Amino acid sequence: MKIEVLASYGMSKAMLSTAKQAIIKHFTHNLYMSGIEADRIGEDLEDVFGGLWAVYNYDIDYDIAYTIVRRSPSYVLFQVDDRGMLLARDGFPDPPEGGYNRPLI
Repeated sequence: MKIEVLASYGMSKAMLSTAKQAIIKHFTHNLYMSGIEADRIGEDLEDVFGGLWAVYNYDIDYDIAYTIVRRSPSYVLFQVDDRGMLLARDGFPDPPEGGYNRPLI
């Protein structure tokens, strides 16, 4: 598997290393599994660094210009074989007590 960092912002060496290890651990080369891969990679980053992490798969150059990177304090774009993979920390503030999944009323 070939993994290359194409761009990053606000990522420490530990974040980059953890992200790469999560990709190695969960990447299957099976496009049908990409959603499960994304969940597992994001969970690994959340377990280590906290916050909410999003993982996106891309096959079209420059799609990331319209996504989470506009508000993310840290992100990395990898080329993983023939797939682009963006890992980004959510830029929203910390969740309120009880989390985001509580009822609004």
